[in-house]
Amino acid sequence: MVNGAPEEAAALLVATHLLIAAAQREHAQPGGGSVGPFGRLAGLAVSLRYMTSSLPPVWRDYRTRRRLFAAAIVGFVPVLAWSTKALPGLTGSNAPGHVLLAAWITAFVGAAAWFASFRCPFCGDHFHWTLWVANPFSDECLHCGFRRWRDPHAARAFARR
Repeated sequence: MVNGAPEEAAALLVATHLLIAAAQREHAQPGGGSVGPFGRLAGLAVSLRYMTSSLPPVWRDYRTRRRLFAAAIVGFVPVLAWSTKALPGLTGSNAPGHVLLAAWITAFVGAAAWFASFRCPFCGDHFHWTLWVANPFSDECLHCGFRRWRDPHAARAFARR
């Protein structure tokens, strides 16, 4: 293979196995049982999964859009590196890397468009952009000034007074 990719992959696999084994030995209980490599954090993750959010559904949707967009941004560099370096070494061709990269860029554009299309729960216009201004980091609606994470139902009740 190209550039010794199988040797590097084997070395990485062995190093990962040794790290997991060392973590399991370090977290072993005196009675012989083991709490696993993550200790009590695994139980905490299970209990956090069942907690409900106090955010209104519109802001949970916003948070999902923002997290997907952030994941598309953060994941671009590893996907780029993997599709241009590791994948051609494993397959012997650049075509799968190009297909993966094109799919990731398409997903990135889709995530950006989905995030940008979020509408203000108060006025109904686009939250992050107007005809002349676009600010994805804005904490308030660029049309009406409605603050992010604010309860839209309470704001409407207050506005009616």
